[in-house]
Amino acid sequence: MKYLFILVLVIIAIATYQILQPKLQECPDTIAGNMMPGSGSGAYYLKNSEVRNISDYDEDWVKTKCKIEDKRVW
Repeated sequence: MKYLFILVLVIIAIATYQILQPKLQECPDTIAGNMMPGSGSGAYYLKNSEVRNISDYDEDWVKTKCKIEDKRVW
């Protein structure tokens, strides 16, 4: 019972960290990805040739502050 309680606390702590983790407020270099129906990959950002998830960034901040190159394929 004691271990179950500790396990539940650890899971809650990890979930809280993931939810409250601050979003990046920096301009990515480009937005890229295959947006064709059925491709399943979707869009992502590139920053210094490193792939980053769109969910890692503060979308509202990026849209208002950044001018990024769009390399998505439709």
